[in-house]
Amino acid sequence: QKLEELICANYRMSNEELIEKLNISRALFYKKYNKQARELRGNCQSQALF
Repeated sequence: QKLEELICANYRMSNEELIEKLNISRALFYKKYNKQARELRGNCQSQALF
């Protein structure tokens, strides 16, 4: 949920910035959130264009 809020607020945010803001390890991010983050970036980016 928080991941979605962060990405939609700024879809250009890097993975490193997300890891820092979520206060999680890199391993956990790439294991659990990387695919979801990529999908959310695509969705939020396309919404921002309209």
